[in-house]
Amino acid sequence: MEQKKRRLDVLHKEIEDSQYEKRLEEKSSAARELESQRDRLNNEMASTTQQMESRTNLSLRKEEALKLDMEIENTYVSFVLLSEVVI
Repeated sequence: MEQKKRRLDVLHKEIEDSQYEKRLEEKSSAARELESQRDRLNNEMASTTQQMESRTNLSLRKEEALKLDMEIENTYVSFVLLSEVVI
């Protein structure tokens, strides 16, 4: 029994000397920091994606508006030309 107690004491001393708990805490801290960075980057990517979608949608709407303007102008020009022919 005494031998087991000494062995246990030796093992505890080895654990203390090798600073497993300190290294484990450092690794855990680094992991938490990386997770935080990942969350921040994911949020940034989501925001950037949303901006890209908005800009794309705006560009499509602008294109549609320009086409409609051209159609209106062409219709007006056609109407004016037809009016001149009739008169």
